[in-house]
Amino acid sequence: MIKGVNLFSGIGRKLLCWFLSLSILPIMVVAILTYQYARETIKNELLKQ
Repeated sequence: MIKGVNLFSGIGRKLLCWFLSLSILPIMVVAILTYQYARETIKNELLKQ
């Protein structure tokens, strides 16, 4: 670790939170949309039969 830079104090904590939120939020949105699409597709396939 670089001397004088602690990731869990002050600006390091804020940066860590920003990076986590900016990477997790898009993943969650894509996961939700994929789930809804798959659910709808499976439902339609079952109703066709």
